[in-house]
Amino acid sequence: MITFLAHLRVRQDGAAAFEELMDHVCRNVREHEPGVAYYGFARGTEEPGIYVVVEVYRDREAHAAHMASRWVQESLPKAARLLESEPDIKQYVSPGTEPIGRRLEGAKMSDAAGMSDSEHLLALHEIYRLKALRDHAVDRKDWATYAALHTDDYVAASIRDTPIIGGEAAAAALSVQLANVTTVHHSHSPVIDFQDRDHATGRWAMEDNLFWKRNGEKQWLRGFGFYHESYRRCVDGEWRFTHRRLERTHAETSPGAAALAADVSGENTLMG
Repeated sequence: MITFLAHLRVRQDGAAAFEELMDHVCRNVREHEPGVAYYGFARGTEEPGIYVVVEVYRDREAHAAHMASRWVQESLPKAARLLESEPDIKQYVSPGTEPIGRRLEGAKMSDAAGMSDSEHLLALHEIYRLKALRDHAVDRKDWATYAALHTDDYVAASIRDTPIIGGEAAAAALSVQLANVTTVHHSHSPVIDFQDRDHATGRWAMEDNLFWKRNGEKQWLRGFGFYHESYRRCVDGEWRFTHRRLERTHAETSPGAAALAADVSGENTLMG
């Protein structure tokens, strides 16, 4: 058996949300994780805001499956926002059992804007997910989701020659310009820097492919470059885009593409 005891100090205004979140995780563990012998939490009686989480796994595979589960992955960033300090996590193993490597116990503080190691990793995960949702929304033409991923003061510096302000305005412009265009966006190799706990900037290598018809003939564009972006953690705890600009490094088009608007367009919206 492999046992973890985690002592957590929860913010006073976050106790109810923390208990609701833990109830959700515990319920899913009981229903879907037979490799977990016990999983539960309790509130301290002597000091307000102190909780203990007890996790008992039958083997290393059960622990790995637990950490990869949807309910754990979704709960980690939410729980991190409810804690006053780093969790104190201790591991115990039955004789002859190999211990599991270091988890997100955050034994030291990260240099990134005063965040702990675990807070830094969780924030990175949330920004990576934000970026993926944005690319998916464009390619699936899910403009409601696209708008919701951007702040009301978001600046789209590359959709048109002049900036567009606000997520809804940017989504509205793209919904018209990309109505008859099939897009495939790939973003990778991110470099994310945190200015503080709630503000970050990012640079992503990117490739985009666009396909459309002009006068009945198939046209295409394949572009490469870098997205330069800014992000803010909003009052609801969710990260959103506040700025985006495209640095185009190379683009190729079909012979019939008369104008290569991709040089100035972060969404490659004007073709032919």
